[in-house]
Amino acid sequence: MRKLLLSCLLSFVVCFSASALTVNRYHAWIITPSVGAYHYADKRHVDNQAMPGLSLGYGLTQRISAELYLGRIITNQSRATKRDVKGVLYALDGFYHFRNAAAFQPYVLAGVGAMHLSPSTGNDADTEANINGGAGIAYFFSDQIALQLDGRDFYTIAGGKNDLSANFGVKILFASKQVADSQGETDTVGSTEA
Repeated sequence: MRKLLLSCLLSFVVCFSASALTVNRYHAWIITPSVGAYHYADKRHVDNQAMPGLSLGYGLTQRISAELYLGRIITNQSRATKRDVKGVLYALDGFYHFRNAAAFQPYVLAGVGAMHLSPSTGNDADTEANINGGAGIAYFFSDQIALQLDGRDFYTIAGGKNDLSANFGVKILFASKQVADSQGETDTVGSTEA
C-alpha cells in the first residue's frame, strides 16, 4: 500500500508541472468530494474497500486550513461469516500548505477522529477514537479548483489498530465576499507568503 501511494504521488508530480498561480485560502470555504482506497488493520477482520468521502473546510490563513472529513464505510467481514459491515469515518484535520503561489502545492495534515462500525468487529466497541496524519499534493487548474491526492494513516489507540488510506478528490474553494472584493483592489490577499 505504501509503495502504491508513493508511486501515485510521484506520478502526480511528474505529470503536472507548476505554473504561476496564486491560490487564496484566507477565509475561503473549501469543499472536497473524494474517493479513497482504504486498507483496514488486520485486527479489524474486514475487507479492504473503496471509501467515498466529503470534506468541508475553511482557510484560517494562506497556509493553514481546517477540514472536517466524513467517509462512508461499506464492507464485509473477512471471516467465514462474511456479514455486511457499514459505518462512518469522521476526522477533523489541520492542514499546512507549503506553497500558495504555484499550481503544484504539497501539504501535510494531522487531526483526530472516530470510526463507527455496525456491527462492531470482534470485541471492539462500535465507535473508536483515532488520531491521524498524512501528506498530499494538490494541483490547481485555477485559483478555485484543484485535483488532490493524499495518503493518511489512521491510528486507533484502543487495540492499536493502524488503518491506511489513499484519497483522490476535487478541491473547490469559495472565497468570502469580503476577500473577493479586496482582490479587485489588490492582487491577492497574502500573496507575499508565496
